[in-house]
Amino acid sequence: MIFILFILLNVECTAGYEPNNGQCSPCLAGSYKESTGNEACDLCSAGEFQSQTGASKCRKCPKGQFSSEEGSSVCQACPPGMFSDQEGNGKCSDCPTGTFQSQPGGVACQKCPTGSFAAQTGSTKCMECTAGEYAEERGKKECTKCQTGTFQPKSGSKKCENCPAGTFAADSGSKECTECKAGSFQAETGGKECQKCPAGSYGFKDRSSECMLCPVGTFSESEGQNECHKCEPGSFQSKNGSQQCEKCLPGSFAANEGSVQCLKCSAGSYTDNEGQQICLKCQPGTFQFKTGREECDKCSPGHFAAEKGSTKCEECLPGTYAENKGQKQCVKCKPGTFQPKSGSEKCQKCEAGTFTAENGSTGCTKCEAGSYSDDNGQIECEKCKPGTFQENSSRQECHECPAGSFAAETGSTKCEKCQIGTYSDEGQKVCSKCPDGMTTSSVGSTSVEDCVKGKISVVIHSNLN
Repeated sequence: MIFILFILLNVECTAGYEPNNGQCSPCLAGSYKESTGNEACDLCSAGEFQSQTGASKCRKCPKGQFSSEEGSSVCQACPPGMFSDQEGNGKCSDCPTGTFQSQPGGVACQKCPTGSFAAQTGSTKCMECTAGEYAEERGKKECTKCQTGTFQPKSGSKKCENCPAGTFAADSGSKECTECKAGSFQAETGGKECQKCPAGSYGFKDRSSECMLCPVGTFSESEGQNECHKCEPGSFQSKNGSQQCEKCLPGSFAANEGSVQCLKCSAGSYTDNEGQQICLKCQPGTFQFKTGREECDKCSPGHFAAEKGSTKCEECLPGTYAENKGQKQCVKCKPGTFQPKSGSEKCQKCEAGTFTAENGSTGCTKCEAGSYSDDNGQIECEKCKPGTFQENSSRQECHECPAGSFAAETGSTKCEKCQIGTYSDEGQKVCSKCPDGMTTSSVGSTSVEDCVKGKISVVIHSNLN
């Protein structure tokens, strides 16, 4: 009996079967037996499986699947984010950074497309690059920030754009470009900063790609200006792009702001300094007949200028004079002097025998008969004294009455003969009577010796011829 039981217990089973209470039973799913014998079935190793019973060997898990435990009857698909690129893997590998696997059972991971990234291992999808970043190539684990001078407003981009002219991006990772402010510019694309408009130019608006030259009549003396300043009165600028204005030279002026040239002072005016807004009128006594002059000229002697702004001097009228330069009026000739000509520097004295009593005489008056002037420059004539006479005009002296005559009044033009019974020597204002009881035989007796005894019988009044 013991012998029979041993035989029964010592059953040899063929490959794929194992002893079981004296019988051979097929290996269960997930196990195997390679050869004939009385050994029990072995479990399939990790990475293998066997879905059928009575198997003599296990099968390797196919690519994209795994079995992590012994005795697996089936392999599991690698979950999303993992892969298995070889048969017989006991576990799946995480997708490396920069790759992804969205489906289960992946045999490989896919590279993230351009414009996306996978920063973690085991990613099931890629993330889009955010605005301001880019991924130019596939399979990136991170996105690159846009370099300075570039920008990207959209997500999921594979490159950044250069900032347009007139804008800039000073920082990396820019989503948008900043406009250059008025007074600055950027001529190129991809600018990292804006440049200030140089002196002599301006930028009047934002987002300028160039600066404008200051037009004529304006200037900007420093950089970064958004407008040009007008030249102040008294200055000008005839060129574009100027950093300063030029002062008007003496003899010229600029009355308004923003002048492109200075105007010459008109005749009758002047400027003696640079940078003048107006020209000064020539003062009385001066003149200027040319334009653009720095000074006025004094009127020459014999001339005058009564008003401001004269372009010429007038000649002194007859009866007046101007002795010195620069006179604003002529002086009347004083009494006793005269001037018949215009443009005279002085007056002439009246000659002896003439006079003038008025100011501003153009000629002298002759002394009348019965008067005289014995010197030049007289304002009146002297009347002949009693005992003298002058029968002609314009005389320098009076004559004594001849003997036998007399002149009783001043200013006599002739002498009267002495009457009968009287006599006189030269220069007498009255005749002398003959002694008592005596008389003369005729009128015009010249001395007492002409007196004879007798009475006056005839009285004859006769003028001397």
